[in-house]
Amino acid sequence: MKKMVTVGMLIMSLLFIVGCGNGGGTEKKYDTKVFVKETEGLSSEMTYYYIGDTVEKQSTKNVMSYDYLGVANEEAAKERLEPIVKQYRELEGMAHKIDYQQDQLVEELTITYADVDIEAAKNVPGITFEGDVSKGISMKKSEEMMLENGYKLKE
Repeated sequence: MKKMVTVGMLIMSLLFIVGCGNGGGTEKKYDTKVFVKETEGLSSEMTYYYIGDTVEKQSTKNVMSYDYLGVANEEAAKERLEPIVKQYRELEGMAHKIDYQQDQLVEELTITYADVDIEAAKNVPGITFEGDVSKGISMKKSEEMMLENGYKLKE
């Protein structure tokens, strides 16, 4: 069965944004947590950069087969994805790129939360908000959500 590209790719980007109280510290050194998920046709790795309980930045790398996306080749993937990923590229505070390869694509997305226009991001497919994000992005809540969605903490 072919998967819907917006569901198959952009939701797999799993840009889960979880709001809660601002528990951030004043240090400038980031702690990191890396979450991984492997399924047939998809390898996903998400890195959170945080201070205290406040996520400052998030990087995602997804490697997906064209079969997983329900498309036959690079051209078909580009045709279906480019209108969607264009929205990511237009948002300040987000760096997004896709490397289309012979049998798969590699998607990379980096979000710097201090620079992201949250209101504009709400309209982009694949971005999910939960809670009051005006108070910051909670590492604790983000970790809970990642684990609930089948990711494992990389040690």
